[in-house]
Amino acid sequence: SSEHSTTGRLAVRNTLWLTTLSVALGHRKVNILITGAQAATLVLIGTPLTWWFGAPGTILGVGITIAVGFTISIVYIFRHVQLTILSVFGSALVALDIAIITSVLVPEIPSWSTLPPLLRLIGIGIMVPSLYLVALIALRPGEMIERLRYVTKMFRRPDGNTELL
Repeated sequence: SSEHSTTGRLAVRNTLWLTTLSVALGHRKVNILITGAQAATLVLIGTPLTWWFGAPGTILGVGITIAVGFTISIVYIFRHVQLTILSVFGSALVALDIAIITSVLVPEIPSWSTLPPLLRLIGIGIMVPSLYLVALIALRPGEMIERLRYVTKMFRRPDGNTELL
């Protein structure tokens, strides 16, 4: 159903939803599994990388640890919510491709190199995320408008509390 599809997409994008989904399904050990896998990854992979490469190794180890947790979460969610990978990540990947291609092609414009470096940095820093959001809105207008309304609603709460949880 559409409601399950939306909930599933949210679950994929937010680990809090994974906790909610696993508790709702009575699978309380899922969070322990993910935390354990991440701890083991950090100790077995992150520690040696830190010894060998210092701070960059630590960053790489943490990145791998996050990827392990994300992968386990994705597998769990896709087994319990009827979604396809394309329905969840398709539009985001297309928008990301547009943003990446733009970030590669814009510096190739001949007059681009004549701009001051700070202006080029600000230009790319504004242009690429903006194109990503515009592409997402164009690909999934209903979903993006719903998100924007939700965020706007949360920040305009009468009690002045802007916390989302």
